[in-house]
Amino acid sequence: MSIAPRIPSLLLNEDINLPTPSIIYDVAAIKHVIQSLLNDIRVIPEATLLYSVKANRNPTILRLLADMGLGVDVASIEELQAVKKAGFEIIHATSPSFSADEIKMLREAGIFPDFNSLSQLELARIELGSLEEVGLRVKFPLLLSEEEGETTFGEGSRFGINLFEPSIKSYLIKHQIEVKQIHIHLGEMRNVHVMEQVMKSIAKLVKIYPSIESINLGGGLTYLYSDQDEAKNVWKMVATYMEDIQYTLGRSIKLMVEPGMLLMAMCGYLLSSVRSSDWGNDSRNVTLDASAWNLMYWSYPVLVKAYTQNVEEEIHTLYGNTCYEKDIFIQSSINPRLETGDRVLLAPAGAYVTSMARNMHGFPVPMEFILVDDEIYKTGDDYANHSKIQTLPYQ
Repeated sequence: MSIAPRIPSLLLNEDINLPTPSIIYDVAAIKHVIQSLLNDIRVIPEATLLYSVKANRNPTILRLLADMGLGVDVASIEELQAVKKAGFEIIHATSPSFSADEIKMLREAGIFPDFNSLSQLELARIELGSLEEVGLRVKFPLLLSEEEGETTFGEGSRFGINLFEPSIKSYLIKHQIEVKQIHIHLGEMRNVHVMEQVMKSIAKLVKIYPSIESINLGGGLTYLYSDQDEAKNVWKMVATYMEDIQYTLGRSIKLMVEPGMLLMAMCGYLLSSVRSSDWGNDSRNVTLDASAWNLMYWSYPVLVKAYTQNVEEEIHTLYGNTCYEKDIFIQSSINPRLETGDRVLLAPAGAYVTSMARNMHGFPVPMEFILVDDEIYKTGDDYANHSKIQTLPYQ
């Protein structure tokens, strides 16, 4: 089963009667991606799926994921408040910038954050009085090709603690601190070559720190899943290492996977209207009523659907609506000629769009909608009966 969801026929066959710009999240796609990931990691003993909230913290999406039984990882108190409101029961946390008060707040909520640095760990130890058990975000050396090094980071990452350093081991012994959880996030886990190095390092760490009870592999799985055979080979390899680790420890050990981009990106679509359309420089230059600069800094959108009566094709450049020269959605797109008033559907728009939107010119974040069983609903804040999506279809 491909992890890529099908584009809803409703969006392909009709010009949806929604205001623009709007973002539409497809519930069927979200469920498909989650089920595909669960099927893949099922080969790993004690494996569970978390969601990285920084990818998309829309309250309706969060409630949907909570209803499906996923856990989450948060990186701010604001994200913590959002996931608690959504009803998540399994909550993890890590951030390089948690303050002393925020660390106390997390601990009072029963959440043991994975500390990102030695200074943060020391801050927590002093402020809390003592720390007997901790989770740590970790990093370690990786041998990477030039291409791998563009998106994957080893010991040079600004995040994490290198637990192989003797000084770190001495610090933990001195203050009688046991490491219960390690959290790895090294950028993109691109392939078997990268992931096997990660698992070899983890296998060494659990021998040095046998108190470890759970391992969070983090996310960064989007590039990996561009080749699903490679992805399946990675999970089989991880399963083998986890079985060996559990045999070494003589007990079970939990493993968590924490995607954000992979889980949500393909499940969202941006609906936008054409504000101007002119021929020049061997291309039709189209300006939309949304901004790539404001919304899609981490996305590489494609044109899913052109809602136009025209059938003749031309080469297009789709621009955003700011005064920034390089506010460009797509260059050299060959599609039916777009004119002022036509609409377009762009994807992916489900992750790192609204959650990290800029507001150049004061443009607001697009309205957000959710597609369920060929009905479109406006997302909102009242979720008392959300499991049945008992809000009125958007009119």
